[in-house]
Amino acid sequence: MGERENKHLPIVKATIEAQLGRVVHRVPQYSGDGPTPDLETRDGHAPSIAVEIKELVPPDFLETNSQVSRDPGLDSKILTKRWSVVLSEEPLSTRLAPMPNFPDDSPADLTEQLTLHGLHLITQAEREVQWRLHHTLEKRRQVRISSLTKDIEQNLEVLERLGISQTRNPKLSRLNAADFRAAFEALCAIKRRTGDAICMAREPCQTEEPGIDLYFGYGLVRTADPNVVVKRVQMWLDSKQSANLIASLVRSGADQKHGALWLSTEAESQSAAEQGIEFCPTLSLRLPSGLDVLWIFVTPLALRYDGSWAAIPLSRAE
Repeated sequence: MGERENKHLPIVKATIEAQLGRVVHRVPQYSGDGPTPDLETRDGHAPSIAVEIKELVPPDFLETNSQVSRDPGLDSKILTKRWSVVLSEEPLSTRLAPMPNFPDDSPADLTEQLTLHGLHLITQAEREVQWRLHHTLEKRRQVRISSLTKDIEQNLEVLERLGISQTRNPKLSRLNAADFRAAFEALCAIKRRTGDAICMAREPCQTEEPGIDLYFGYGLVRTADPNVVVKRVQMWLDSKQSANLIASLVRSGADQKHGALWLSTEAESQSAAEQGIEFCPTLSLRLPSGLDVLWIFVTPLALRYDGSWAAIPLSRAE
């Protein structure tokens, strides 16, 4: 279990115990012996139960947020304004966006005609493969936070000198050819270095110096549909990232194998809070072999699936 999963363990443990009416104990984690579950029953009653906990959250989201929060900002001797640079990473709800209903393949005669002209029609299956490749929790390349403010300082000074106070819709048409080129090059350099962050200038407050501050931001789009959560989890279960969870449970040898997924940066958490236990899915899950019951923690609810669904308020840890 990782450090973050360890933070969620008390609530997961209390909720599962309350629903099962049995005590589950923490399993000692031995290094080098292969994956082990996080919780297990030890009361001698059947069925024996093992629980493995995983947090679903993009690792680059957490790392960029952490690094930005520790950045002290930059007081500048060449800038006249205080610039805010908003860096972002995709949250869980974007990274595991449910797969769209891609259209069925075109008729064979159209495919044949395209082939005759040296063209290839992208099939429904190919679209689905590409979607899965681009919608995973695999770690992606991040913007390097170290020295970022210093690296873009001179480019921001160019924008200031040309009367540009933001990198979105900077209105370059009023500039002459030379200034247009200088502004365009500065904007391109900022975009490359910041991963297309939004940069905005303002007058410094009385207690501030001109300079640059980094902020972290992200957007969420919620649907209020619990089945969206099911589709998101299904994508994760179908990926290679679920292998460790399954291996831990299979190795336990327990009669009943439970997975517990804690969804962080999940857009539907607010919907779960508003709807309460009415926020209950209707879509079935395809549980991989080695997994009997799945608990999906979408605070403040746990969604339990064992062939049918139940929405359960979280229990408080004692």
